[in-house]
Amino acid sequence: VFESGSLNATIALAAGGDNALFLELRQAFIDSARQQLDLMHRARCDGNWHVAATRLKGIAASFHAKALIELASTALDGAPGDPVVLRQIGAFLDQFAARELTATVLLGTIAIVHSYRSYPLVCGERRCALPF
Repeated sequence: VFESGSLNATIALAAGGDNALFLELRQAFIDSARQQLDLMHRARCDGNWHVAATRLKGIAASFHAKALIELASTALDGAPGDPVVLRQIGAFLDQFAARELTATVLLGTIAIVHSYRSYPLVCGERRCALPF
């Protein structure tokens, strides 16, 4: 099981309390990462594999998705076409995409609501207290 709390928190911070933007950014992350995973599946040479894995790592870094950064690094360090790392990356993206999330603004507090629990995200000046 991959931890996606910090990833959702990063997206919520970028959205600035705008629910529609939160969902749009979240979907953009998923679509971009899936596109790179598809390119990795279709890579026919080391160079294509390396470019797609590097792009995936960049997307993951942009959203502070630590688990995905580690998986992309594993892909870069390993053999091109490694089916194990491809399955792991796919599993991460499937799990992240399957979560039903909403971002709700309540009196200046963004609450990231998972289908089974809620993580409050309280923001102040240039600092955020992330309780997870």
